[in-house]
Amino acid sequence: SDHGGLREIVVTGGHEPQTGDLVAPGDAAALSRALCRYCIDRDLVATHGRAGRARFEAVFTQGAADRRLIATLAAFSGRIVEQGATPGP
Repeated sequence: SDHGGLREIVVTGGHEPQTGDLVAPGDAAALSRALCRYCIDRDLVATHGRAGRARFEAVFTQGAADRRLIATLAAFSGRIVEQGATPGP
């Protein structure tokens, strides 16, 4: 359901490949429709599964976190040098 951190994990449209469906909390009919859709459309299950795996590897792995940290530190370091500060040892 569309609650808490699931909005960050499940992509439901936009510029990224869709990884699943979100339904309003407590909306049993919407949840039933979403689940039935997956029961009927096995290609959709596979497509969402592949997109979900790719998103996981790109965003939520340790390597992805390390790359974001390194990029942030590099950008910060560049600003320090640009401002004339001397980086520490």
